[in-house]
Amino acid sequence: MKNDRLFANTKKAGLSAALALLTAVLFVLPACSYGETVLVSARDVVRDLVTDYSLTDGFLFSSGSTEEGEYLDEDLISTYYGDGENSPDFTQVEDYSVYIDESNAREMCEIGLFRLKEGADWQAFQGFLKNRIAVRLSNAKSYPDISKSTLKGAKFGHLGPYVYYVVLKGESAAIAERLDRTLLGGNG
Repeated sequence: MKNDRLFANTKKAGLSAALALLTAVLFVLPACSYGETVLVSARDVVRDLVTDYSLTDGFLFSSGSTEEGEYLDEDLISTYYGDGENSPDFTQVEDYSVYIDESNAREMCEIGLFRLKEGADWQAFQGFLKNRIAVRLSNAKSYPDISKSTLKGAKFGHLGPYVYYVVLKGESAAIAERLDRTLLGGNG
């Protein structure tokens, strides 16, 4: 009789532990598999990439700058990311940093990281980034000197409030992976 009660108590404890474990798995694993993004300074992240990849001939634009020529004004936004009629709505961007190197017309070299405000349409914003590369790729058909493989290797990403793009000969995938790790709180 005593063993029956002990078995029943053990069975209840085991069932409770199993339910607790199942609950933890159901709520924790989805967060681990996708991951939560961490708040980062777009400027610091892009500046680190520029330094680590020895990119020296371009311009670094950041939302945190108040110096003319160091942030994207309406004209630059329209020039770089517009399609002639529309431009991305930068009032929906909380933080950004973009490195653009136009010193070699044959080889596109750009890194852009944007933290969008809550509720912003990341797909529409990313569409402008993709369109920029698509236009360059289309133009490359008329100019055989332009590296089509670099343009075709462009990487685009979206994690939480962040949208990014990378176009760098032979390095786009590695930089995109590093951005993913950084935005998920890992070491970049």
